Amino acid sequence: MSASDALFRLVWAAALWFAGLSLAGLGAAAAQDGPFSYYSGAFRGPGYFMSDDGARKNLSCRATGETAGDGRVLSQNIACDSNNYKFDIRAQIVADGAQTRGQWREATRGASGPVSGHIAGQLFTGASEAKGFAGRFKFHAGPRKLIFTFWPDGGKPARVHASLVRQQSGAAQPPVAAQPPVSAQPPLAREKPRQPPRRKRHRHRTTDGLILLN
Repeated sequence: MSASDALFRLVWAAALWFAGLSLAGLGAAAAQDGPFSYYSGAFRGPGYFMSDDGARKNLSCRATGETAGDGRVLSQNIACDSNNYKFDIRAQIVADGAQTRGQWREATRGASGPVSGHIAGQLFTGASEAKGFAGRFKFHAGPRKLIFTFWPDGGKPARVHASLVRQQSGAAQPPVAAQPPVSAQPPLAREKPRQPPRRKRHRHRTTDGLILLN
């Protein structure tokens, strides 16, 4: 085996070893991310609810989530409101593999009960049980958005949907355009240099017809 072949094999083995370490590191990082990791943080955005007669009404929604147990335990609060409809849900949910279970409470109606479901990747689906505010739900969480839909039992409302954007803490505010000062005055016109007064010249006619100026 030539020296060049030995050097090539050594470089190739080092590259494979480094790639193996990188993949192992990525695998460890992924293992630390639990099923509810994307649900942690603060979200805000618009939504709507669809009444039983098909009318669509706008909502203003916000959500906050905290995770524990390597992302397997979720504490979440979701609140939406408009002029004539609102809800405030607080839930504690635990994931055991793909299965989820927990408790939830709707603050404005005083309803509470168990919640169960299934989580796969970024999609979380399930159902809640409570007198007066039970139904099915679907959540989809990602690095930037949290999208959810509720289908309350009884069809009142028929559906609640919202698409929320993750709020970045300490985000820079857009610069404000500079405004001209209120007391600004237009520039003064440049004065023309003053000219000396012209001397008035008088004409005199002589006896021989010549005209003299003085």
